[in-house]
Amino acid sequence: MNHNNNSDIKEIIFSNSNSNSTSKSSNSTSKSKINNNNEENQSIFFPESNNEKNILNFITDNKQNVNIDINIAVQDIVYKDDLVYIAELENQLLSEYPVTSQSLKYVQEKVKQNALRIIEVKNIGLQNNEINQQHIEYHLMYDIMNSQFHKCDWIYPIVYDKHKIFIQLQEDTYSSENNNLDIYYTKSLENPKGIVEANQKNEFTKIKTIYHEKVLNKRTYIESIQAEMDITQSYLIKYNHENGNPCGYIKKPNESIRVFRYYDLETSQWNTHQTYPDYHIYKDIIDENGDIKAIQKDILLKGDEINIIGFIVIPPNKDLLLNSFQKTFIFHGLISNIVSKNNKIKVECKNHSLYENQIIYIKESNCYPRINDISILSIRILNENEFEFDSTIKILQAGTFGKLYALSSFPFPHDLYKIEKKEDQLQFILHKSSNINSSIKSNVYLFENI
Repeated sequence: MNHNNNSDIKEIIFSNSNSNSTSKSSNSTSKSKINNNNEENQSIFFPESNNEKNILNFITDNKQNVNIDINIAVQDIVYKDDLVYIAELENQLLSEYPVTSQSLKYVQEKVKQNALRIIEVKNIGLQNNEINQQHIEYHLMYDIMNSQFHKCDWIYPIVYDKHKIFIQLQEDTYSSENNNLDIYYTKSLENPKGIVEANQKNEFTKIKTIYHEKVLNKRTYIESIQAEMDITQSYLIKYNHENGNPCGYIKKPNESIRVFRYYDLETSQWNTHQTYPDYHIYKDIIDENGDIKAIQKDILLKGDEINIIGFIVIPPNKDLLLNSFQKTFIFHGLISNIVSKNNKIKVECKNHSLYENQIIYIKESNCYPRINDISILSIRILNENEFEFDSTIKILQAGTFGKLYALSSFPFPHDLYKIEKKEDQLQFILHKSSNINSSIKSNVYLFENI
């Protein structure tokens, strides 16, 4: 037989029409298809009974070279980062080198790089084809539609969620003999609509129960971790408006991303937080010969879902972005006067640029007693140069010096647009303008009603 003449080679493809069943008693019929370059394609059928014997007789009685490719349809099978394709490409590319060179490290590295380039080109082509079929104009739109927000560092989702905070017990009324946990107060400067109160003692009790159930084998190790993650997460997704109507778009990011909170846009106590994707494991799919035929992707731990009701578009300034998202105390100016009156302390600082209820602290004050390194949670603005705050400290000697620091506010002045849909057309309506001309000015787009 001539192995170099393709016309003498037949290819038989056995396809299992029922991939979910391997039983010989299945009602489906295995179909074998013969492809030959010199004749029209033919199909032959073997009865399900005695199927293996019929196929074996067909192959042994055939006078031509026969290549057999068995394709079994398996759902939910993926190739992790194209590992299988890369391995096959590397073997093919390596075979083009002389046998004496195939073991050289330089040759193997070069082959690996070439295989990765081919896979990269293949993936770009597949993505471009999908984008064209969906009539999407920009790659950025495609990435956002497919929850790949991490690919852009100047557009961030605005999410609808609630921040979980722990209640604080009233120490003067609570004792070990009094287990009434309804006696508490909550101390938070955040928007009350955007927080949910939780009792830390109750959560520790739940976690302790989870540990006991794991020890008693009532929960698996993975189930225990997932349950603990669900209890301890800081931000809880919100699906509906206050009026009960659904809003936003539920997404699960593919990577960890930073998101802005809807309830913080109009408050001084803004927060951003990181979301976390699903944690995956990959299982080998073994064929009947014990060989790995594919890799199956399974979820190990569930990540965060987010409800997107808008986006904030930030000027693409790399240096700015690295520093602006950090909540920190920023120097605001030198203090020229510190006095107290009627349980209040009045401070003078030229052009302090503070706002109502901003959190501040003072360093290196020379009043007596000194008021250094004390976080002041709420201030009242008197004018552009003066502010005051409540205090039980009585200043006996006025101060003439100090350094004023304030907690960073929402990092970007912004214009707020609300997107509405009328007659199948999107309309961008300016709802609020910051009236500030700045190189770091951003735009906020909300579509919670779409």
